[in-house]
This record gives sequence, structure tokens and C-alpha cells, in this order.
Amino acid sequence: MRILLLISILAAGATVRGQWREDSLRLLADRILNGREAADRFRADSAFTRTLVRALRTPHSFRHPFDSLTTISRVYAPDSSFRILTWQVVRDESVFRRHGAIQLRTADGSLKLFPLIDRGSLISRKADTVTSHDEKLAAMDLLWEGLSADPRLFVSPPWHERAIADRLANPAPGVPLGIAESKAEVKEALDARRTSH
Repeated sequence: MRILLLISILAAGATVRGQWREDSLRLLADRILNGREAADRFRADSAFTRTLVRALRTPHSFRHPFDSLTTISRVYAPDSSFRILTWQVVRDESVFRRHGAIQLRTADGSLKLFPLIDRGSLISRKADTVTSHDEKLAAMDLLWEGLSADPRLFVSPPWHERAIADRLANPAPGVPLGIAESKAEVKEALDARRTSH
């Protein structure tokens, strides 16, 4: 009986702490959006980020929806393997800073968090900085190379495994091409489409 009472008290305490953090987060999120001065909004963002990380360190925090944070975007992967939390801080009508994090769902409820940091301010000459289609693809390749470097840190989501299994079970008609030939064929098709416009 005493053990059951102790468990109930601990569970209630965890709920109260979790609710306190979400209430604090909601107030800080409101200040990020509605603070009078840019300095107020940035201070609120800093406090929000620290409080959010503390809340996410709670075991099994992935299960907590944070649904009272209406100014924060929460997007879940179709298989719920991760979620993306994002928000923005407005300095003035022309300057925005976007912040966020990717939280992975873990079997043991531990926190796996990857910060998303707006690095737009590092582009010194935005007016004449060109990021071409090829540069964007190269950036995606670099991201993938980093993500897939250690397979223990990045597990392919179930939907991807199903797509690969489906393609292997139902191959396209014709002679299979090697990787180099496939890339050349795709590049040729893209070049033809670009020149036709």
C-alpha cells in the first residue's frame, strides 16, 4: 500500500513539473512572439530554448505533445520516428531568426536531440549569393554523408525500407543500369528538360 502511495505521489509530482514546464514554455513562447522590443524577444527565445531542453530531458518526453504551445510548429514523421519543433524570432520587419530541433524517438525514452540553427546571418552578401540547383543537391549529399556516416546513429525509417522492398519486388521493365549509368541518364533527362524551357 505504501509503495502504491509513493508511486502515485511521484507520478503526480512528475505531472506537476511537466505542466509547470509547459506553462513556462507557453509564457516564453508568447513573449517570443509579442515582446515589445527585439531584445525582449531574444531573451525570451534564449530562456525558451533552455526550458524546452530541460523539458525534453524528461524520460519519454517524445510522448508529450506540447499541444498548448500554439506558436511552435510540431511536425511528426509519418512513422513517428522523430519530430521537428520550430519557431521564429522576429527582430524587425526584415530580419527573422529561425530556431528548432529534431527529436528522435528512442526505445528507452532517453533524449536524442539535434539543434536546428539559422545560419542565414553567415551569408555576408545575400543579394548576390547564388545557390544553384547543383549547389543545393551538393548540400543534400553532404547532409546525407554526415547522417549516414555512423549507421547506429541514423536508422532508415520503416516507410523507406518498405519502398526499397517494393522496388526490389517490382523492378522497372528493361535492362538494369549501374549507378554511373543511372546518374548519367537522370542528368541527361534534366538537361533536356532545362533546355526545352
